[in-house]
Parts: sequence; C-alpha cells; structure tokens
Amino acid sequence: MTPTTEAMATELQWIPIDLLDRHPDYPRLELPAAGIARLAAALGSEYPPHLALRVRRAGDRFQIIGGVLRHEAARQNGLTRVLARVEELDDAAALLALVADNAHAPLTDLEVALHALRVVRRAKGGRNRKGGISAFAAAVGKSEGHVRQLLQAARVFRAAAETPYSSTRFARRVKHLAAVHRAHPSLWPVLAPLIPEKKWTLKEAKRAVGKVAGLFGPAFDPAAGRWWGVFLDPPRVARALATRDDFTETKVRDLIARADATAAMFAGFRGRGVDTSAVEAQWRAWLADNAGGESWRPMGLEQRCAEMRNALEGRADRIDWRAGDWRLHLGGLADGSVAAVVTDPPYGNGDGCLGRTGRHRRFANNATLAGAVRELRAFLELRPRAHLVVFCDWDCYRAFRRALAAAGYEVRTPGVWDKENHGAGDLGRWARGAS
Repeated sequence: MTPTTEAMATELQWIPIDLLDRHPDYPRLELPAAGIARLAAALGSEYPPHLALRVRRAGDRFQIIGGVLRHEAARQNGLTRVLARVEELDDAAALLALVADNAHAPLTDLEVALHALRVVRRAKGGRNRKGGISAFAAAVGKSEGHVRQLLQAARVFRAAAETPYSSTRFARRVKHLAAVHRAHPSLWPVLAPLIPEKKWTLKEAKRAVGKVAGLFGPAFDPAAGRWWGVFLDPPRVARALATRDDFTETKVRDLIARADATAAMFAGFRGRGVDTSAVEAQWRAWLADNAGGESWRPMGLEQRCAEMRNALEGRADRIDWRAGDWRLHLGGLADGSVAAVVTDPPYGNGDGCLGRTGRHRRFANNATLAGAVRELRAFLELRPRAHLVVFCDWDCYRAFRRALAAAGYEVRTPGVWDKENHGAGDLGRWARGAS
C-alpha cells in the first residue's frame, strides 16, 4: 500500500464478505449485470479503499447501505473480505441514505418512486416529519412536487399488483402511472397495464384516464354504487372507456339512467301490490350475465324492460305477431288492437324484383304506392300511438313521406339501415350500403 491508501484504510474496517447483507429495503429492483461486470474487472486481488462500502451494524452482521454492486463484484472475483465504513444510522436515516448512496449508478424513476413510498409511509411526526416528503426531496435533490408525483406513481404500481419482473415495462413511465392516479383507486389495476399494452404516450394516457375519471371520480364508491358489480362493473367499463372511442361517459350514464328507470318501474308495480321478486331477479341476472354485451346496448335494455313490464302486467300471452300479407289477417283483428306494423311495401317504381329474372316476378301493384297506403289506412284501424315502420329506398323516400302524410299518418325522422353486406349479393353485384 502507498502511504495515502494506508491512511484511508485506517478509517475503514475489513469485513468478511459473508457477514454482509443487503438492506431489506434496497431500492434497486434488478441488479445491472453489465455494471457489476465492469466493477469486477476494475477490482484487483485486494479490495481498494476508494471503493469502500457504507454499512451499519445489524446484530453480529452488517447491512449494506451503499455498495451492493461493489459487494457483488467482489464476490464474483472471489474476494473473501472488503473494506467498509461502519456508521451509526437509525432506520429513517438508513432509508434516505439508500437512495443518496446509489447516485453513481442511477436508479430508475420507478425504483426511486417505490422507495419514496416506503420512506414516507414509515415517517413519524407532523407536516415536517422526520423522513417525510421534504426530507426525501432533499435527499434526492428533487422538489417536493416531484416527490408527490413519484408517490402517486408508486401507489398505482403497487395497486396494480405488478411484480418486480414486470417493472422494466414501467421503468421510464412514472409520469404515465402518476396520470392514472387521477382515476378511482379501484380502476388502477385496470388502467396501469394498458400503458405498456397500448404503448400510450403521456398525452394518450392522460386522455384515456380523463374519460374514466369523469365517470368514476374520487367521490364514487364502487362498493356502494347502485349498479357497480351488478350492472356496470367498474374495471370492465374503465377498460372500454379507455380503449373504445364508441364507448363514452355519456353512453354509460345513459345506460345507468335506463336501468334506474326499469328499477323505478318495478317499484311502481310493488306499490300496486304486485310481487316483482321473481321477474326482477331474472332481470338483474340478465344484466350481470350480459355485461359488456346486450345489457350495455340501450335498445337491448329497452327491449328487456318492455318484456319485464309485459310479464308483470300479464300481457305476455297477448303479444301476437302476424306475418304475411296484411289483408289476410283483417278478419281476425279487432279495431284498435294493432300496436305496430312493420312492412316493406311496394316502392312505386314499377319494378319490385331489382333486375332478377325467372321465379322473381314484378309486383302487380308496385306502381300504386299512394293507393296502397290509402288502402292500409282505410281498412286497418291501429290503436292510439301505434307505430308504422316502413322500409323504403332513398330514391323514393320523398314519395313515401308524401303518401304517408296524405293518408293521415304522422311522419317522424327516418332511420338509416346500414347494411354490412350491402345486399343484393345473389345478383353477383353489390347494391348501396344503406336504406
């Protein structure tokens, strides 16, 4: 040894390598193999003083506060002892030192965030408590605001039940995790994995979380909500909101409103002395079994509500659909008994077979649209507020409106039938995609 290294060594202690342990809260999630290899290559046969470890006593052993990578490199080189500086540190001071002493081989943002959470959770005292946010911020050289963001990210990561082996997916996405913190805690396990799965940018993550946070804000309690877990399962809804443009907060609120209306209907029947327990149980089971599917469709909810109402009113056996030429059913229908007519009538264009030949014949009355509508009005008496659903082509839409209005029907706004297969496939050509 040179005189200088001899003087340094007098302040240090030789400690058998097998008596050294990592601190249980060592912040690094994975040891960098490349960094350890470089350290091992730099070590000689005798451990150098300038690489001394920083340790504290733990019974008859020693805890490493700084120098875990150097300790591992010495072990790989076959050294049996290392030089270390033994310090008297309490638990709070040791926790802070674990981050500060790893500055030469920087920790990832996530590792710092998780360690910040450990430090702050164990801090004692009031606002300026020892080992709290301010102390940690000073130890890592960051602002208190930055440390709070780290804490938010760490809480989300822990709640998402991510293992250390998946930490690399979030190592540089602490701001993304902090953005997820805006959502209700019950949704963190759903949203956090979407960050690497969807490869969200920070802007995309904030946008997705914003859609969810608007519905499931901090004031929401999934355990106490009217439909959470029964109808709109928060994790499933959150994932749909975050990943589907067609699934919006407005749509979710509409579904909730429709479900509330059906529940109010059941309450009304109970007020009239009707036992709704069996029908209501069937309805709630249907909602849960079809969550994410039919029960998330407004029209599906409406149809199911109508079926439940009919069942409670004892009208289910009186719902009777008659198919075919309407003239053939006139004899068996009482005036005012028809609630709806769904028809694809003559288009009044003189065709009717769309270019087909053979067994497809032209309709005899296809050129008399107005006459057909007048005949329907004259002979078929509908009940009040009944509905007449009429299919037509865009080319004859105006003619249909005029004919229906002239016959005394109130014409409402048309609906568009978007044909996924564009129809007329049997002709070897494709017709227009909507009617």
